[in-house]
Amino acid sequence: MKKIHQQIAIAAALVCAACVTQGGTILSGTIYNDGFGGSSVDQWTVSVTTAGTVTFDVLAHESTGYYDPGTAIDLNGDGEITYLDSYLYLFDEFGDVVGSDDDGGLGSDGSINSYDSYLSLSLVAGNYTLAIGQYYLDPSEAGAGWNDSPVFGDYADYRITINGASVPGVPDSASTFALFGLALTGLVGLRRKLGE
Repeated sequence: MKKIHQQIAIAAALVCAACVTQGGTILSGTIYNDGFGGSSVDQWTVSVTTAGTVTFDVLAHESTGYYDPGTAIDLNGDGEITYLDSYLYLFDEFGDVVGSDDDGGLGSDGSINSYDSYLSLSLVAGNYTLAIGQYYLDPSEAGAGWNDSPVFGDYADYRITINGASVPGVPDSASTFALFGLALTGLVGLRRKLGE
């Protein structure tokens, strides 16, 4: 399980892909198929400040069918229908699995397919890592950030609503790039200042 450094978490917060609404924190991401039989796994750092129930509600499968379209509805309004059969794992700070879900069913986020995942857990205060990928995803793949199962199509978008916890902002897999970009921006600014 990769560990996230504090400065990466800070950089991630500055490049926020998470939105806090009345319904909780909403994360958006995309799982990619590499074309060779594997797919990406996004990992998010989740901070629980007060012990209590935390829910993770995934909206990813925009059809009442599976590979057969069934009744397809563009739930997020992006003009595309995704068929992601999501799989969630939640790890504690030691890399142990706290909970997982494959077909948790229909949460309160507008899901229309039971292939969407749903977790509701009683958690103590601390930092956790939430991993989301394509079915089938085992714990070692979720922890490593890569799944041997391809997505249906080249990619599939997802949305996770989290209630009862905070999230820095972007998947940890993208945090390194966000930090690198901020560092480059800072170096360019420093160079300009020194060059004057």
